[in-house]
Amino acid sequence: MVLVAEERTQPAPRIIGFLVAHRVGREWELENIVVAENVRWRGVGFHLATKFVDRAREANGASIFLEVRDSNHPARSLYRKLGFAEVGRRKDYYLNPQEDAVICRIGL
Repeated sequence: MVLVAEERTQPAPRIIGFLVAHRVGREWELENIVVAENVRWRGVGFHLATKFVDRAREANGASIFLEVRDSNHPARSLYRKLGFAEVGRRKDYYLNPQEDAVICRIGL
């Protein structure tokens, strides 16, 4: 699933964010949320993530999983606000810089 957030500009809308997720059976994995730097902290990421959770529920999904950098406190805060729980870690999952991933899950 791909969701796109656009800003209505002339002569054409401008993409300001997107979300990518993958479904396996009844489980979803949230792969990526990206928001343009100039519109961060305006609720775009929250809106995209909320729409995704709603659509995953509508599609009879059972849960959503994701990994997030341990140091990415804004993203971790967003996921907690949406109801995700931190359920584990993947040691040295990320490179450049090397860092653990926090595994988050929400039941639908």
